[in-house]
Order: sequence, then C-alpha cells, then structure tokens
Amino acid sequence: MQPSRPKRPTAAIVGDSHAQVLGPVLKSLFEEGGWFEVSFVDAKPGRSLRAAVQDSNLINRLDGVGNLVVILGGNDRVTDEQAYASDVANFLAAVQAQGVNRVVWVGPMPTTLPDTEVDQRHQQVRELQDILLNTLQDEGVSWVDAYPLVRPSQLGPDGVHLTREGYGSLAERLVLSEPVVQMAQAATPPIMVPETRVVFGKRPTKQASMGGDSGLGQALTAVGLLGILGFIGYQAMNETA
Repeated sequence: MQPSRPKRPTAAIVGDSHAQVLGPVLKSLFEEGGWFEVSFVDAKPGRSLRAAVQDSNLINRLDGVGNLVVILGGNDRVTDEQAYASDVANFLAAVQAQGVNRVVWVGPMPTTLPDTEVDQRHQQVRELQDILLNTLQDEGVSWVDAYPLVRPSQLGPDGVHLTREGYGSLAERLVLSEPVVQMAQAATPPIMVPETRVVFGKRPTKQASMGGDSGLGQALTAVGLLGILGFIGYQAMNETA
C-alpha cells in the first residue's frame, strides 16, 4: 500500500472583475505546482472592499481556508480615509476569524487613462493600501503593488482591464513574488518553493509597528484598529505640516 500524499495547504482567491481572469490562472499555477489546494475563486465585477466586508456568504466560505489572495481596490471610492481604514481592519478581522492565517493583497491595477476619475481613484487607493497593509507585515498580511508588474501594452481597449496575455503574465509574476513565496513557506505543511523569485521595488513608505508576536487576530482588535487610524492621522498631520 502506497503512503498517502501529504495534504496540501488550502487557499482561496477573492476579488473583483480582475479576479475573474487572474483568479483561475493563479489557481492552476498553485495547484499544478503543488503549492496550494485552492478551495474556490470568488470573483465579482464591481466588487468593492466595503461590499466584501458586508458579504456574509463570502466570509463564511472562508471557513477552514488557511491562505487568502485578495484582489480588491479598483472599485473603491474613498471619501473618508479613516472609514477606509476601518473597512480594511474589519475585512481582515473577519477572514482571520474564519481561520485564514496569511493574506496576500494585490492592489489596484494601473490604467492607461491619465487624468481621469478612475485613474485618480486607483492611485488614491493604491497609496492608502500601501500605508495600511504594509503596517501588518508581521501579522501575516502582505501587500503587492501591481503597478510595476503591468506594462501599458498589457492593458486592453478599456484602459482598465488587462488582456488575457497580460493577466497570464501577471499571474506568473505573482506566483514567484516574495509575498506569495513567503506565504507558501509559512504554510502547513510547508511547501518547497523555487529559488527564483520576482522581487519588485516598492515606493518608500512609513511603517507603524503593531506588535510582531501578537498574531493577526490581536492586531485587528480595537487596539490594532486604533493603531491604523492613528497612523493615518499621523500621515495627515505630517502632510499639512
């Protein structure tokens, strides 16, 4: 009798219209490479972060899933930075309560629509996510800046969504990115990953410590949320100084 193969770590992919194409490609790469067993891809056009927070069916589907790839931000309209910070904290707290240990969050995609409302919105959300999510690296949350990973030629006619080839290229780069490699290395059971990886440059960002050993759940308690909101206040104060 042959020994049974060790069970692979579980993962899920959640997002907006970008995840409709990118999600299934990532799923194939994860499973064919023997990294993760992807429980599901839940992609919905027009989905915002607020909609995801309020979607109890989506949150409940994550029960028992250990790793999560989030592709959200392009549909967010931020009029209150503190409210957006609260949405981020509430979403992460909700998925952690379902058993998610590590999150890789892919930020908004670049556009080929300069000086338009959609391009300005993507840029604003990109900057906010960079600040908020990079404060939680020690808590199992990593943020991926999609802008350096997508060339203008990989965007389709609408200037917002990628071509099929563009999504394929982005998926390959994400799988070998440092955040995904780290998620695989921290999985249970651990995953052997290739030495080659894509490491992309990040814009300098101010970091706020929220406690390295407290765990994702504790980081997103009221104290953690106040830390996020306080950091936004600190940033605003410096910008107006």
